[in-house]
Amino acid sequence: MTHPEVDAYLANLDRWKEALTELRTLVLSCGLEEHWKWRQPCYTAQGKNVLILGSFKDSCVLSFFNGSALRDPHGWLVKPGPHTQHGRFIRFTDAHTVRERADELRAYVFEAADLAARGATGAAEGAATPASAAGAVEPSGYIAPPEELTQMFAEDSLYEAAFAALTPGRQRAYLMHFTASDTPATRQTRIDRLRPRILAGKGMTDCVCGQLTQMFAEDSLYEAAFAALTPGRQRAYLMHFTASDTPATRQTRIGRLRSRILAGKGMTDCVCGLTKKRPGCDGSHRALGPDWKKPY
Repeated sequence: MTHPEVDAYLANLDRWKEALTELRTLVLSCGLEEHWKWRQPCYTAQGKNVLILGSFKDSCVLSFFNGSALRDPHGWLVKPGPHTQHGRFIRFTDAHTVRERADELRAYVFEAADLAARGATGAAEGAATPASAAGAVEPSGYIAPPEELTQMFAEDSLYEAAFAALTPGRQRAYLMHFTASDTPATRQTRIDRLRPRILAGKGMTDCVCGQLTQMFAEDSLYEAAFAALTPGRQRAYLMHFTASDTPATRQTRIGRLRSRILAGKGMTDCVCGLTKKRPGCDGSHRALGPDWKKPY
């Protein structure tokens, strides 16, 4: 039996609709039950999670909760990230591949369903095991993921795959945000709250409202000026724009700061023309007289 939420999910997809529809049909033909969990189509056997279907920018996936225990004679299973314990997925970019591999894919699904029903976990016989990390030197600036995030990855392979697909800078920003709190409950709340943003491939300060993108589409000069800013200045503006949950406030900020961005100035750059450093400019601009006004 199909789930109405999954029907709506597939109907509203802009990409990978055909491939995911084929995967759904294949999975249901194996006798699995369809559910809607974590905003994704999820399939179970005897009440146990077996697999999830997921959509990313560059592909869609058939993601197995206990994929490390599956035999992989074709070498299709991919480990989402370095901290994954059991999750594995198979990547697709077209429906033709799904149809071409249908019989082999059913074998993976049947084995995964049997393992889930029996409660079996762990690596399949002959599977490669991770090398010991003892004595390994972490790269400079490395931030260890908090325990709550590692646990989330173990339970949600789609989350881990999406996180692994982010650029190193975006990953680092999230890890800094997650680990900034000493309270486990706060860390868990942050990890849960930011899941949709990470699944969408967005960084901490990436615009997701669409208003800045719309402004750029209408004003190419604005877009070119913003692109010419240093990454640090861009980040400061994006943090300021996205700090508000109100569309009207975001639009006001985007419009108000246009002249400043066109001048190549950052959020905190001096605009009086004297100098960027003290004592030439102390920030008060009293030396310029009472009639002086900021140009932007």
